Amino acid sequence: MQGISVKTNQEHYKLYQGYLNKWNEIIEKLKTADRSKAAATYSEYSELKRQETFNATVRTSMKCGSQRYSEAMAYQRVKW
Repeated sequence: MQGISVKTNQEHYKLYQGYLNKWNEIIEKLKTADRSKAAATYSEYSELKRQETFNATVRTSMKCGSQRYSEAMAYQRVKW
């Protein structure tokens, strides 16, 4: 893909990996969060759910261009 450097592709991939790692961390914390103390204003559980939603939204928006991203990576022969 013209106009996207190898470095930009690598940085994008690292950013995506960071969101994926955070997602896994949130999922693990949700397994043990106390749901009985959930509150609309603040609680560990409700904050984790907000982070889960935000993280999922960001990851989904980043994946929208995944086909073009994959093509660019293949074109430039960059190994992940």
